[in-house]
Amino acid sequence: MDKKFLLVVAGALSIGLLTGYFVKDAFTTTSEPSATHQHEEGTRYTCSMHPQINQPEPGSCPICGMALIPVPSNDGQGQGLNEVVLSPNALALSQIETQIVGGHDGHKTSIMLSGTLALNEDRHTVQTAEYDGRIEQLLISSEGQYVTKGQVLARVYSPVILELQQELLTAAKLKEQQPDWYQAVRNKLRLLKFSDEWIDALESDGKTQDTFDLVAESSGTITKLVVEEGAFVSRGRVIAEIADLSRLWVRLEGYEDQLYAFQKGQKVVVSVASFPSREFDATVTFIDPVLNSQSRVTEIRAELSNSEGMLKPGMFVKGEVKVASTQNKNPLTVPSTAVLWTGERSVVYVQPSKEIPNFVLKTVVLGEKHDGYYEVVEGLEPRDRVVVNGAFVIDASAQLKGQTSMMNNANENASMTLHLEEHNKGSQKQFTAEDNAIMAALLPHYLRIKNALVNSDAVESAQRAKESFQLVKSETNEVPAQGMISHIERMLKTLSEQSDLENQRHEFIALSAHFIDWASQGLTSDETLYVQFCPMANDNQGAQWLSTEEEIRNPYYGDAMLSCGSIVEVLSIE
Repeated sequence: MDKKFLLVVAGALSIGLLTGYFVKDAFTTTSEPSATHQHEEGTRYTCSMHPQINQPEPGSCPICGMALIPVPSNDGQGQGLNEVVLSPNALALSQIETQIVGGHDGHKTSIMLSGTLALNEDRHTVQTAEYDGRIEQLLISSEGQYVTKGQVLARVYSPVILELQQELLTAAKLKEQQPDWYQAVRNKLRLLKFSDEWIDALESDGKTQDTFDLVAESSGTITKLVVEEGAFVSRGRVIAEIADLSRLWVRLEGYEDQLYAFQKGQKVVVSVASFPSREFDATVTFIDPVLNSQSRVTEIRAELSNSEGMLKPGMFVKGEVKVASTQNKNPLTVPSTAVLWTGERSVVYVQPSKEIPNFVLKTVVLGEKHDGYYEVVEGLEPRDRVVVNGAFVIDASAQLKGQTSMMNNANENASMTLHLEEHNKGSQKQFTAEDNAIMAALLPHYLRIKNALVNSDAVESAQRAKESFQLVKSETNEVPAQGMISHIERMLKTLSEQSDLENQRHEFIALSAHFIDWASQGLTSDETLYVQFCPMANDNQGAQWLSTEEEIRNPYYGDAMLSCGSIVEVLSIE
């Protein structure tokens, strides 16, 4: 039965559409004689996973083992390593949009930040017990009650204070003879936050008090009441928390690429959903010196007045910060959608002429970002036409053609080609009928290994690899495997002996390449197989795997990036 590939759109557009070819040849069963492979003189071959491979003859990729594919011709047009040429049909399908580089009016703009209102910690008092005692009478009823400094919160009984009172009365009678002792006793009471007025009244009255007043140390709203009437409190225990809500903090989140715009003393216009017609002025008082390594944000804290009591801690707010650019008043700018990031450099695609579908890759040095635009410090000239929509599609075409792209530069391409050209000659994979039977039997085991890696289960994946290795042994009747099966056998053995998950995933890259190569020769099972691709795996070189499901479940990252990837081919029986 004939079989064929159905090349599907992955991401923005199928790379096949961009480069102008589809896999159309039908495969025959192993019982029919195979035709001798012919290739045209001058044709170059590359790897769809590793576009830096570029050689004059067909063969297998020395990195992943996949069968090499022809590099599409440029229809006679001249083309450098940095220049990508699209056919008119590919250009129409890719929906490329361009824009002239110019000065974006960004010398005075604003940044919108999200955040919440919070208590002003500088105006927040935690009142604790200074001595052991019992709350005889609680004079505040609930949280939310406003109190003033010196207001009586509770009446307390404490044996410790009774002893100190008696000691003070005795020392007062002997203060002429022992003044130091007298002053020491008074200081003890002061340290326990009893006022001189209370001490003088006690000494004048000449009698101890069984209970005494616990007073508020500051004015504000009771935000937390910890004790109850009749409760025993020990020294250091929190009794109540009092907050001055007349001034609040605004905690805003500033992203890493916005931090250049903030400084202390800056004005922030705050708005809240509860009062859509009102705006509140705040001032930046603190910028967290540490960036959150996971969320990539840092706290920008401002302070605002709440004298009317309209605002409540916990409210969600928006903060608008006016930003003055540090660059020229009219810098060269490009929309953020035009920039492709590689981690080490930033690149854009430039169209030299609007009438010709040629696109040149340029590395740029960027400055500040505001209003969706990056300032261009180096790399572009005024009136350059940059691609603002579809740059990733053009880059995908460049990668497949083995040209300079966001993932590799011209020097890397040339060096890799010279180093590997001889190594690749005559390395075309061949699968015999016996090989096909073994691969078909191994496919379910391969899929179980893949699922174990998706679940980040190193023990399970090693066990499944061990079972697969033993299956190869049994299928070959303990005779040493030959050809491609021998390579697969060694990979399964190595994977089964690995306990480290990352090492297992690295071995799985080459194992997947062999299974995809086998399936791509029309030797698939009766079920549909999906060739799926993650561009970030294999140190950002990309890696593929086979799946029986359309849903992306990434074996190279698991839960960390479970849905990262796309379908690049569908293999099914016609």
